[in-house]
This record gives sequence, C-alpha cells and structure tokens, in this order.
Amino acid sequence: MTTVVLIVVAVLAATLGVAVVADSLVAARVEKRISDRIFRESHLATPPHVQVTGLPYLAAVFTHEVPSIQVESTDVEIPGFGRVTVSSSATKITLGKDAVLSGDFTDAPAREVFTRIQMDTVELGDRMGIDDLGLTSQDDSSPTGGWETEAYLSGSPEGLSDEDSGRYEVGVRLRVWQGDVYLTPTDITDTPNSTDPDDLDDDVTEHVLDAFTLELPGENLPFRSPPRRVYTAGGTLFIEAEQNYTRVSVADLAPQSGPLDEDEQAGL
Repeated sequence: MTTVVLIVVAVLAATLGVAVVADSLVAARVEKRISDRIFRESHLATPPHVQVTGLPYLAAVFTHEVPSIQVESTDVEIPGFGRVTVSSSATKITLGKDAVLSGDFTDAPAREVFTRIQMDTVELGDRMGIDDLGLTSQDDSSPTGGWETEAYLSGSPEGLSDEDSGRYEVGVRLRVWQGDVYLTPTDITDTPNSTDPDDLDDDVTEHVLDAFTLELPGENLPFRSPPRRVYTAGGTLFIEAEQNYTRVSVADLAPQSGPLDEDEQAGL
C-alpha cells in the first residue's frame, strides 16, 4: 500500500512539474514576442525586459484575464526630451485565447495602464546646464529610501562671478500642476565655503534659485495621458502617468523613442 501511494505521489509530482515547465515556456515565449515587437518598432538600442504574470499564466486561457504585463526599456532617447528609462505596465487585461498565447493584442480592456520615466542627475543636469548636479531626498537619501516630493539639488551654476561661483545646495519641491511637472527651489541650504545664505547678494540668490528651477511641460513628456505624480527616490527623479479602466494595445506599452544614432545602430 505504501509503495502504491509513493508511486501516485511521484506521478502527480512529475505531472505538476511538467505543467509548471510548460506554463513557464509559454509565458517566456509570450514575453519574447512582445519584447521583439517593441524592440523592432520602437527604435531601441536593446530589447526591453518584459514580464507577464499569472500563477499559472495559462489560466488566462480560461479566465480571459492576464493579471499584468510589464515592460521596462533602458537608455531610451525620447525626441525633444532626452535619454531616460521607461517602465510601462497594464493590469487585468481582458484577452482572448489567441492573444493570451501569442502576446499580440489591440484595444484590449484593462483595469490600469501605467507609465513611469526615470531621469538620472546627468540628464537633469543637462537640462539645467549644471554639469555636477546632485539629487537627494530631504528625509531619507539612502538608495532604499521611499519616494519623496521634497528634495535637495546641488551643483555649480554657471554665470556667476569667480567670487560667487562654486557648489550650492537648494531645497526643492517636486510638483505636478495642471499637467506640467515643476522642480521649484524654496531656499538655499548650502553655499561655497559655507557662507551663510542670508549673506548672499540678492542677485546671486536669484541667479542660483533660477539655475535650479525646472519646468517639464506635460506635452513634451512621453506619456499618453497627463502626468499624475513626480517624486525622487535613491537619487533619481521619477515621473508617472496612469489611466484607469481604459483600453490598451501592445504599442501602448512601447516607449515613444526616436531613431537610433549611427553608433547605436552599428552596435546592433
């Protein structure tokens, strides 16, 4: 009797193992197809990372709902904007059997479509004209710190006299207002040679605060809807947009990138 039970358990375990492997292979194939399509159609330097979820994924064949599809593209050159990392996802997507198995879908109902871009200090510094820009959160500047909408920017603004030039630090507020993103300095918190900010000339103070001011018009952002939030975490700026109870196609998860330059094309 014990032997029979062991055999049954072994058979069930083997069957389950085969099913898990088969499910993983189908999910991996769908991920590759989506990645290849976005890579081919979006002028990317490298294929994006794609993840489809579901335990098991093939359950969506019967439920007609994929829990989520996530796409992350790095070093994306956005025309008129700059080089960023773009993360997109759709959740609770209603798909037919063929779309579940192929990863090819158009105008499918979805609970949420989400897009996030992240900008490092090099890209931000290019926009501000500050080569040595630094960005830290005011409350927790560690790499694992949570997201915050108050931050410190530091760097050496151009256009000051030799006497006043050097590295400054300012407190900034990160806000979205009427569809545009604003980085607005509130005060100067540190100056070259630790000079008291109150002792600075008014024109120097104004010049420094202006140098760290940045507006990102929503129409220039690579989103299909207005941005909802902006924040910093781990020394990086994040901007997010989302649409709820909408429809989504594979193309909507692709970053709105521009053509590759000659060096990037040569590397492919």
